[in-house]
Amino acid sequence: MFKISLDKTDKNNYQKALQRTSDKILSERDKLPFRCATEFQFVLLKNITSQVFKHVALKSEAYRKWKLDRVGHTDFWVLDGDLINAIRVFRVGKGWMAGIPANVSDSGGKAMRGHGKSLPIVLYGKWLEYGNPRNNQPARPVIRPTTKIYFATGFLKQINI
Repeated sequence: MFKISLDKTDKNNYQKALQRTSDKILSERDKLPFRCATEFQFVLLKNITSQVFKHVALKSEAYRKWKLDRVGHTDFWVLDGDLINAIRVFRVGKGWMAGIPANVSDSGGKAMRGHGKSLPIVLYGKWLEYGNPRNNQPARPVIRPTTKIYFATGFLKQINI
């Protein structure tokens, strides 16, 4: 054990610094997760719109042609904009998250062979991210690689590491 002695001025300065640090930690408790979720939302949207992870061919020539005729492109994760427009920052418990809320459905009419019923966006987001063997759809991940990159860069920047 060792003993530190401080004069009154130093002691007061250290106490004020500790109080400022404590206050900052308390104020960041909610702000930091919100800032990170907001920044992640923008990175995710950028990665979808830039097609940075486009690495798997569309599942069939018929689907490629249908998508090209319908919306003028064959980009992954983009059809009529329902999925992109559903990505938002929202509360989960006491924290914040960027993603697609479970209760949001698309506008319907997305099926290649007809109009198609309205579906929860998280359902076809899951099919895109992990694949759908039932429909012979390969995985076309964008959320997982974006999360990995964001954690290694953006998140660490936000917490000043």
